[in-house]
Amino acid sequence: MVEDQLVDVGVNLVAAGVTAGSGVGASKACDLLRQRRFSEDIDGVATVFHEALRDAIAEEDARRDGGELAGVADQYGAIATELAVGDRTGEQIDVLFENESDAVERIAETIASVNGFGLERTPELRTALERAVTRAYREAIVEFEQRIAGTELQDVFEAETGLVLTDRMNQLQDELSALHDDVESLLERGVADEGFRRLTPTYFARTPLRTPATCWRIGFSLAEIRAGYYFDRRHESARSIADELVDQLDAGRNQVVVGPPGAGKSTLCKAVACEWYESTAGTVFYRRSNAPKPFDRVGAVEDAIRRADGPTLVVVEDAARRETSAVYHLIERFQGDDDVAFLLDARQSEWQESLGSVIGTRLEALRTESVETYRLPSITESECERAIETFERTTGRRSHHDAESLAADLESANVGEMYLLAYRLASGLEQADGPTVLETAVEEAYARLEQRCSPDDHLPLRLGILINVLNAAGIEIQPDLLQALGESNDEHGRIDDLLRSFEGELLFDGADGYRSHHPLWSSLFFRQLIDEIGSVRAADHFSTVVNGLFSLVDDDETRARIDRWVEEPTYVRRAEREPTETADWLALTVFNMGDADPRYAFSRASSGGRQPIFHVAPLFGTADDSWIELPDSCSPEVRLRCVNLRGVMYLDTGEFERAEAEFEHLHQRIGFLDVSEERRTEIEAWTLNNRGDAVRRQGELDRAEALHERSLRRFREVGEPIGEAWTLNNIANVNRLHEDLDTAERYHADALEIFESLDATQGRGWVLNNLGLVSRLRGELDEAEQRHLEALDAFRRIGHQLGETRVRNALGLVARERERYEEALSYFRQSRRLAREIGDTQCVAWATNNVGTVHERRGELSVARERYLESLEIKRELGDRKGAANTLSNIASVAVKRGDPETADERLEASIETLLEIRMPTLALETLEELVERYADRGYAARAASWCDRGVEITAEHDIDGQATVFRERRDALAREP
Repeated sequence: MVEDQLVDVGVNLVAAGVTAGSGVGASKACDLLRQRRFSEDIDGVATVFHEALRDAIAEEDARRDGGELAGVADQYGAIATELAVGDRTGEQIDVLFENESDAVERIAETIASVNGFGLERTPELRTALERAVTRAYREAIVEFEQRIAGTELQDVFEAETGLVLTDRMNQLQDELSALHDDVESLLERGVADEGFRRLTPTYFARTPLRTPATCWRIGFSLAEIRAGYYFDRRHESARSIADELVDQLDAGRNQVVVGPPGAGKSTLCKAVACEWYESTAGTVFYRRSNAPKPFDRVGAVEDAIRRADGPTLVVVEDAARRETSAVYHLIERFQGDDDVAFLLDARQSEWQESLGSVIGTRLEALRTESVETYRLPSITESECERAIETFERTTGRRSHHDAESLAADLESANVGEMYLLAYRLASGLEQADGPTVLETAVEEAYARLEQRCSPDDHLPLRLGILINVLNAAGIEIQPDLLQALGESNDEHGRIDDLLRSFEGELLFDGADGYRSHHPLWSSLFFRQLIDEIGSVRAADHFSTVVNGLFSLVDDDETRARIDRWVEEPTYVRRAEREPTETADWLALTVFNMGDADPRYAFSRASSGGRQPIFHVAPLFGTADDSWIELPDSCSPEVRLRCVNLRGVMYLDTGEFERAEAEFEHLHQRIGFLDVSEERRTEIEAWTLNNRGDAVRRQGELDRAEALHERSLRRFREVGEPIGEAWTLNNIANVNRLHEDLDTAERYHADALEIFESLDATQGRGWVLNNLGLVSRLRGELDEAEQRHLEALDAFRRIGHQLGETRVRNALGLVARERERYEEALSYFRQSRRLAREIGDTQCVAWATNNVGTVHERRGELSVARERYLESLEIKRELGDRKGAANTLSNIASVAVKRGDPETADERLEASIETLLEIRMPTLALETLEELVERYADRGYAARAASWCDRGVEITAEHDIDGQATVFRERRDALAREP
């Protein structure tokens, strides 16, 4: 009897599943399946189900580690009888289940009833039982499908019911997979809270796919990579990089993919995850980089991994950061487990830094010893060719690029090869003159935002600004953050309408929240904002947006309104739980758009992995006049860190007086911080160093050196080697400007030794570049070029575009001194182009000036003058008086050569007076002396003699010994010339 009941349960499982929703009665299907000629097949299916259920329940019992499920499956006779109670017709169980969901739920409840479990009080036990039943159900259906393929039962079933049995079986398999995933998601709710997503058929089925052209422009999701939209990167041997990594991981070798921003690290990790999912029939847990909260609860993830079926891959993006550091606890717990592999990605500069202060020395050793580093190779010409082919195939659009020029473009631009490759393919041919495709796209999007506004309604523009603030700062774009701008239900409704209208333009659906463009896109957006409406109006809109964002932390009414409007307000909940921590994080993250490295709280140094977004500096105001109000919950130290970050922004953008004012403001308030004396000394050391940097850039070399010397003493007091190295480098820069090249070289060498001992690639790159400048001033051009090339290699390896921009300019100077003018122009133009791309206005001015010097040397005076005037305008806007003085002297030189001594006099006078104002008389005299010779060479002896007299006056005014005699003798020599 019991055996018959067991078979009947199997029959009803199959019948309910294949007929659900079809209009065919399940009882009819049961009658067909019970026919004697098919009994052997059905008996086999029932046996598979019962054995699979016994195994699945035993596994759930082992996972729960409670023992309450031990022996449950052995009572299956009683369970079958209980299912049949009240539903008996003769010797058979009547149809018990309406569909597969009902079957799983009722069998789980019956198991609980027979064993005396109260599922209402133990929802986790219900989930475990439903998971076990679903697994057994799936195995039984697979067995049934294999047994009936091509048999008489299949033909009879289709003839009697009108249903194609194989189609119904496939549909049932899909429905059971979805049911399994839904049950699994209940068990893995804690995993989702830690930012992980488990790849399942349901996940892929429910994740929306954008058009391939959109994906090529904004990046690829897991589902889009699985759909084959992106091109599979390969070695020259044609071996797939993703396949190679899967093999390494399958062999038990954990991997970290490292490279600069935009190199394609996360895309490769997604490709590996999809390949693992497809090829191993295992489990994948994936944590993206911009998850809304840190990963700090290891237990939930560990439990999910131990419950997982088959070989398991755990992928964590940005794994060298504090908020993801818990992954190393996981790696330790699964050491030696051949069924679990870890794939990480990290910016190269961040991976090279120690996490010992966060995870401890034991796990730091584990991180470096048990995770192999995979460095992404540069994109080759053959890969560009395949990328073009894939783009054309997936999008149906013709690309106007050829592989050779595209590869050369990627090599010279280096703004994130994979990102730029995809964007340029998707955006069409870039014109040689005029804006880049990136700039054009930003301009058009900005124009559409303005068109949505009216004189009294700026909400569309401000919402666009907020999206770009979040995107540039690396904050996950969630609905509750976007609704922070709403002040009423009407405005919340308008924001929802605007977000829908932004779809495909500023925002794109993601598996969680929204996606937007690459951060470079947002950087250019801020530049466009300022260009269109001016820095004052732009700062007004920007501060309104940022203050609205900060109100989410401070204002109870704002949070309550958003809570009523948004179904799952992630950040509202976070602000309610941890107001100070959320306020500190939000303030620093927004201010870090200008320059970022949270590990150096008050340092001038940037991590190199994240580029400063230069265009935002004017939007933040100053400590004295900013309209941005930090959240009330912010800690005192974070308030000062924001002042420091504002100063760093101005230092990077060339606004040195503003930078100095911010650092001085900070310095005056350090004493009020409630921190240890050692911490206070360290903060003071960074601040003094930053002040010295700002003062040096204004030409006040003696005061700068004094500030750096004080900084150096403070760093040595607290034993902070990274700060000591940066300060030594800055003291060397002061000595180089004093033309004390031996002392400069000695300080640079000391700094280099420290940076190399700390494996600080960015610092090493800057020192190498500076040593190249010293060598060039000595006339040692081979040595200079070698140093600059070493620096370029260092910056390119960590993706530090700012450093690369400056080094390319320096290489142009070396080529110019060698009279390799085409090579020099190439370097200067590369530098200027990349500087414009990232917003490094200082370097744009330098490179533009240097392009002019090459044209001047080649006798192309009109072009040279145009470039000089262009550079002068930029330098004056920046307040770079020393740079302006240099360019004014260049304009004077061109005027002399063009036979226009009146203009030359005017420009020369302006140059010299500027240098004297910034207390650089020695440089003023050098400029004067050089122009005297140009006057003399062109036959303007009287003017040359007059300027010699001015030189004598300057030497007397500034008590410069020896120089007066030089000018007198030159004046006398000019008088004797015919």
